[in-house]
Amino acid sequence: MKVEDIGIVISIVCVSLKICMGVEIYRNYTFGEDCGVNTDEVQQYKPMVVFYRGKDVIGSSCKEMIFKCDEPCNVCMNVKDFSDPDCAIKLEFKESSTAVTERTITCTKNEKDEFCRSSSLSVILTITSSISSSNAKFDLIISKEELNEREREIDTS
Repeated sequence: MKVEDIGIVISIVCVSLKICMGVEIYRNYTFGEDCGVNTDEVQQYKPMVVFYRGKDVIGSSCKEMIFKCDEPCNVCMNVKDFSDPDCAIKLEFKESSTAVTERTITCTKNEKDEFCRSSSLSVILTITSSISSSNAKFDLIISKEELNEREREIDTS
């Protein structure tokens, strides 16, 4: 078994048990299956996992997921796995659906450091190639980060 295969097995076990490294997984979403995701349920200490496993994504409501906090906070995203050997997909991250794209992940541009936005994070999946996206996959962890007192004052003004 290769080292990367071990990571995949651990991810599958963690997600299927809904607990990983002592952190409860609150909810799972899958692009191409869960459409119209617009949730304000990002909760402290209960991260959400967003998956993609090469499935066709039909309809605009299936191409975007929006995660929000119900109080002033940061919504954060971590890339845990991204593989697109055929360069068939693009992920865009914005503060809202209509905002300017702030981060893009593709087969050639894959930043894995944490990305946070105040109160809302929009994740958009685009199929960029006529080549099948069946070999593409990713796992994103969406979590809530409490604001410190100074950030809270700025957010509410």
